[in-house]
Amino acid sequence: RRFQRACASGDVRALAALLAGDARLTTDNGGGAKAPRHQLAGAEKIARFLTAVAPLVQPPHRDLRIEVRDANGAPAILFTEDAAPVMLISLLSADGLVREIYLLANPEKLAAMSRNPTRAASDSTCGHPSQSSVAAWPG
Repeated sequence: RRFQRACASGDVRALAALLAGDARLTTDNGGGAKAPRHQLAGAEKIARFLTAVAPLVQPPHRDLRIEVRDANGAPAILFTEDAAPVMLISLLSADGLVREIYLLANPEKLAAMSRNPTRAASDSTCGHPSQSSVAAWPG
């Protein structure tokens, strides 16, 4: 929740303080959604990116629901619009800091969550490489 509040506030420093200095953000957009093509590294760079895009996925710009849930045993933030998942951000933490962020915006994989939301939250279609889903995320 602190991560979500820091992103929404636009406070780059507050968000960077929650991230490890060598944090990494990896995206899987499947070529069908806007997201960085390459992994982002470093707390400051990731914080700037997330605070810049946060307003795009918040009301009043879109009619989104935001839900905190688990994805492969890690905390995650699920964004849905008209009951369909549009983005999942999974966080891996150690020593009180977020070390890895996985942003899933791949429409095909998100559609699988719509068809079976209970299974999809723990399935490799929305997982991260530290779990059992290395193939689901780009290198």
